[in-house]
Amino acid sequence: MTHYFAIDIGGTFVKYSIISDQGTIEGASKIATPKTLDELIGFISDFCASQQQRDLAGIAISSPGGVSESGIIYGSSAVHYLHGPNIKELIEASTGLPVHIENDANCAGYAEVWQGAAQGKKDVLVMVIGTSIGGASLKMGKSTKEPTCMAENLAICC
Repeated sequence: MTHYFAIDIGGTFVKYSIISDQGTIEGASKIATPKTLDELIGFISDFCASQQQRDLAGIAISSPGGVSESGIIYGSSAVHYLHGPNIKELIEASTGLPVHIENDANCAGYAEVWQGAAQGKKDVLVMVIGTSIGGASLKMGKSTKEPTCMAENLAICC
């Protein structure tokens, strides 16, 4: 079974767990959202180092904002330091693991289609409510975001 370090970056908490490719969640926990990017990267690096016996296949990150394929997070959110630097490259360099980052509302939609209430559905609209409010639409099982990363994503930063 393949295992990943899954992280949900929110304005109040960073929630994290080890998750298998079958969807099994192990050891879910949370910390207060770090105040700086260096603190966040340090937490991720330290956690991955503590999991060497698991042979993690990669890191999956759910993040607020418009996430580009290259790893830059556009827009704004309650976690201001995420927007601008190439988060994907920084975390890959720090951990040596492949990283995939996706908009948090898109992640919620994909999770519902994979193993949740939307199993078997192709077109899904998802709203997420946390420190901020966001949403996503999945059409034929894929995010409808445009190259700008923001089209079809609803985001209201409180």
